[in-house]
Amino acid sequence: MRRDLLPRLASAGLALSWTVLTGSELNHANPLYHPGDECRWVSASASCSLGGGTINLISATASRCAPGPEIERNLKWAPHKTDH
Repeated sequence: MRRDLLPRLASAGLALSWTVLTGSELNHANPLYHPGDECRWVSASASCSLGGGTINLISATASRCAPGPEIERNLKWAPHKTDH
């Protein structure tokens, strides 16, 4: 999003919102290793909005997961709440 277009959105009475989804497998150093039940990954998501020229964080969650799938534990993930 080009910041110079923000006034056009605002004058049209529009705002943007989006969701960020990410995941990362926690792999063993050996590429031939088949993890089986030891497989773990991190899954994270965040929701943001853009209004009044500011990006605002609505919510963010992250967790470490195991096969099943099941959440082993929640992780602290704190993206910036605002960006001017």
